[in-house]
Amino acid sequence: MTLSVCISNTRKRLTEAGFSPAETSWMVRDIFAALKGYTHVDLITRCDDEITDWLASQVQSVVTRIASGTPVQYALGQTRWMGMTLKVTPAVLIPRPETEQLVDMAIADCGDTTDLRILDIGTGSGCIAIAMARALKFPIVTAIDISDEALAVAKENADTLKAKVDFRGYTFSHPCQGQLRHHHKQPSIYRRAGKSRHGRKRADARTAHGHVCPR
Repeated sequence: MTLSVCISNTRKRLTEAGFSPAETSWMVRDIFAALKGYTHVDLITRCDDEITDWLASQVQSVVTRIASGTPVQYALGQTRWMGMTLKVTPAVLIPRPETEQLVDMAIADCGDTTDLRILDIGTGSGCIAIAMARALKFPIVTAIDISDEALAVAKENADTLKAKVDFRGYTFSHPCQGQLRHHHKQPSIYRRAGKSRHGRKRADARTAHGHVCPR
């Protein structure tokens, strides 16, 4: 099978699943970039290349998951965010473009300040903590989460990107007897049907109130 035929089949299946032409185009680019490292130019100039049966099978497997409602990033197991490739699983939220703006503002606000102490509460994939650790001068970054699965993903991302972050597990309870006593809102994530640019379903958030306590 040629790359051109595989792309055509992929577009057809995604269109049949109800995605718009624009959504189909960026999903095709993301799928082939993640699975084989193809650039947008490669998809045009190497369209007559023969691809392996393994790659064709992997593409179809990813497309099947997307068509059934899995966000592209979860289907691929990764996402691009702030110039970094981050591992993502259903245990963490998919980093959003709006969060990039927030981190950019925080980094700009910090300027050339050194040895800043940063606490990322509900770190998820670790995207914010890792971005801050990589961008600032000698920061002391601590990231916490109530989910062991999320912390495992975050630690793997930090190791891959060589970011120095202290990840810790915390629970929420009353009263708080721990080192941190910040009353805050922590999103408790569940999935329900809804449309988004990431796929046919999106992860929505409820807010649970509590105190942060060391586990």
